Amino acid sequence: MSRPILFLLLFLLQAEMLYQPQDKEISYIHQQVFPANPMYPAWSKQGQLAFQSAEKGKEHIFIYDHGKNAIIPLPTGNTSSFHPVWVPSRNAIVYDTGTGKNSRLFYMDLKTMRKKLLIPRPIACREASFTPSRHLVAFSGFDDRTQRWQIFTYDFIYDNLNRLTNQNGDCSFPVFSPDGKRIAYLFRGNDHRNTLKIVNWYGDTPETITDNILGKVSWSPDGWNILFVTLKNGFFSLSSIQYDGTQEREIYHSSQPLCCPVVNPVSHQITFDKKTKNGFHLETLMKPLE
Repeated sequence: MSRPILFLLLFLLQAEMLYQPQDKEISYIHQQVFPANPMYPAWSKQGQLAFQSAEKGKEHIFIYDHGKNAIIPLPTGNTSSFHPVWVPSRNAIVYDTGTGKNSRLFYMDLKTMRKKLLIPRPIACREASFTPSRHLVAFSGFDDRTQRWQIFTYDFIYDNLNRLTNQNGDCSFPVFSPDGKRIAYLFRGNDHRNTLKIVNWYGDTPETITDNILGKVSWSPDGWNILFVTLKNGFFSLSSIQYDGTQEREIYHSSQPLCCPVVNPVSHQITFDKKTKNGFHLETLMKPLE
């Protein structure tokens, strides 16, 4: 082998090593016990996992009890149920049913398994997120005036419905920061790209953080970083970025589609959806988030 070719091969090898994500050595566990195509994982403060999954052609909500290694289906009814979230300091789940303008948010008490409408207003609503005090909920609601999905909040104490955004596009998946002061959400404009934006809890002008986001985002437990998935250099990259748009870093990447990362508040490990030839699976990075 000639010396120029040898130098070229060494250069390419070094370049490939430099490209690899910083935490490439992270191992992950494949949660095979879950039903087919589990999506939108949500951890409770106690380390319980809720998710939606397809069964007999419909989406249903399940809870995984780690201590008992048991999967508990929730009796949400005959219609599909989506996007489960835990209600802070309550043994309860909120989820949405229906599609489009028929979307509604429901509250389910996990002790009695009774459900009720979450918001006593005639508004299409989905994708809920609560402040730690749970007196305020953010959601994606259909705005009749703009004919777009905007971000709303509802105050349970003052019975106040507030529209936070006025975007010329659709807003989705609002997520409150751990301190309840900021809301990260996705904006989809005419270019059909999802942009990550932040708005404070009372409104004001939204700030753009980054773009080309795939699926729902989440906050780190300390409230400084936002976890998201993007497509980068042909790979699906699970990354974090500070809420001011700085210090973006890659945590993990894969040639297979990823989405919806969320941090277990007990172990600080990241759970996310990963698509294989057999459909979506939930996987967890074994190294805690730093």
